[in-house]
Amino acid sequence: MANRVAVSAAAVWRAYDQAELDRQYNSRGTVPDVSIYLNEYASRTAAAKASLRCVEDMAYGDGPDDRLDIYQALTPNAPVMVFLHGGDWRALSKEDSGFAAPAFVDAGAMFVALDFTLVPATTLPEMGAQVRRALYWVWKNIGAHGGDPSRIHIAGHSSGANLVGQLLMTDWVKDFSAPADLVKSAVFMSGLGDLEPVRLSFRNEKLGLTPDLVAQVSLLRHGAVASCPLLVAVGGHETTDYLRQSREVADYWKALGGQSTLMALTGRHHFDAVLEWADPASALFTAQLVLMGLGRAAGAATPAVWLGMDQPALDASYNQVVYAPNQAEVLQRYADNSVAMRSRLGEPLRFAYGDSAIEALDVYTTDKADAPVAIFIHGGAWRAGLACNYAFAAELFVRAGVHLVVPDFAAVQDVGGDLTVMVAQVRRAVAWVHCHAARFGGDGRRVHVLGHSSGAHLAGVVLTTDWAGEFGLPPDFIKSGLCCSGIFDLAPVRLSARSRYIRITENSEQAFSPQRHIAHLNAPLVVACGTLETPEFLRQSHDFAAEVATAGKPVRLVTAEGLNHFEIIETLADADSPLGRAALAHLGPNGLS
Repeated sequence: MANRVAVSAAAVWRAYDQAELDRQYNSRGTVPDVSIYLNEYASRTAAAKASLRCVEDMAYGDGPDDRLDIYQALTPNAPVMVFLHGGDWRALSKEDSGFAAPAFVDAGAMFVALDFTLVPATTLPEMGAQVRRALYWVWKNIGAHGGDPSRIHIAGHSSGANLVGQLLMTDWVKDFSAPADLVKSAVFMSGLGDLEPVRLSFRNEKLGLTPDLVAQVSLLRHGAVASCPLLVAVGGHETTDYLRQSREVADYWKALGGQSTLMALTGRHHFDAVLEWADPASALFTAQLVLMGLGRAAGAATPAVWLGMDQPALDASYNQVVYAPNQAEVLQRYADNSVAMRSRLGEPLRFAYGDSAIEALDVYTTDKADAPVAIFIHGGAWRAGLACNYAFAAELFVRAGVHLVVPDFAAVQDVGGDLTVMVAQVRRAVAWVHCHAARFGGDGRRVHVLGHSSGAHLAGVVLTTDWAGEFGLPPDFIKSGLCCSGIFDLAPVRLSARSRYIRITENSEQAFSPQRHIAHLNAPLVVACGTLETPEFLRQSHDFAAEVATAGKPVRLVTAEGLNHFEIIETLADADSPLGRAALAHLGPNGLS
């Protein structure tokens, strides 16, 4: 099992350091062999040319790359799909762009694949100007080839989606004396609405982006002129920032008053998401046909519930078994390693922090006098887990001169599904430690809060609690936080299958979503997640870290390459692991990193 963990240093973009930013924007690094997919694009394009009526190498301008292929429709006056290929603005061509033509032609459309000049022979604004000229040519001339110029639709994948964005930024009336609604619909697949993080990444060595160029070619920075329906699609296994950018493009379009749909393609990555668009049996293709007037909304597509996910996809993204089939094995390791740890350190002290039997906490003490205190809040989907099985990291803290406290608290199903009770118990446990740490030789002024999974959610709630206003306690007695693989906004949980056992109301969603209360965060924070988490758990961690960074508060992002939701927290027990080091870094003499 890989165990490579990267700890963010100086943030370069949002909460990402340079290494993490480069990973987020290295799509080729997300698959073992990208050539498999590039070869499929090319071979399927060759097959399409052999089986369909294809007018090749039509010139839409005077330049050597001003060429396009027209895959003719089966009937006259057909709607026209114009496709812009990806390739990091530096690779691929129309010879790799006809793989979807058979599906569209069979559905009653014409399919056009564009060529355009690539970097380094051009710049991105010049590339945008070139594809504008190409689309204008299509509008002027496609009628002669059996297409309907009043029904032109565009789609782009990866860097081609950026070109789609540039086409949507075009004032067709002013610049071309063409109809304002020349583009009837657009599909933005696995694309980027903002190229600023690309400029800051390793990719800019080849692209040569400047802040001015980024502003010219980024849909989210320049602004749109078109108002046609927009379909945004992204693979569920794309990197977190590609997922975020897709969501922001869809939200931006909706905020403009346009019709936008976001589809997260379960099980797809950056390079095969576009192949789903070419699959007549897919929900994405059905949605595309609806936009083109060739299908019915009652087709295969199911309604989106959250960020383009339908109900099954959302439920899967909040079901760890789907993404971590070794869950039971790892949970048993937690328990076994906790037993082994106690055989070395001895049994913990046990203190009650409340009136009910479950309201008690285990304390693993260090020999150091007046030592700082770390509180670890265990996970278990809010409905499982005992403190005794989550002590496997105690030795790390005790040997470093830190007391470790692991509280027990009620399972949510035992309190009527009400998170309010759990939150109150955990807050009570933390407040008890602050007030009574001297009973076990601890310094209640130096408390550090850590949590995993649902425990990271509770830790986030604790860290964003208004301790002075609500409890009359010092606002800064918590000196640091570490939230690993957590949930920081309860809105999607409320919509998911977890709502069957967790009763989340509109009020509790607002009250117990840490991301909405960052103003009360007074401690430096580490946010951690494994790269094999579910797409939603990845998004939650990255979004939370980014929002904290945006608020100007200290935060570090830790990503564990090749580890799933349950495996990452095991590395906390290792003082030499970056996750262990990240936790210990805050535990200096003054409780500061």
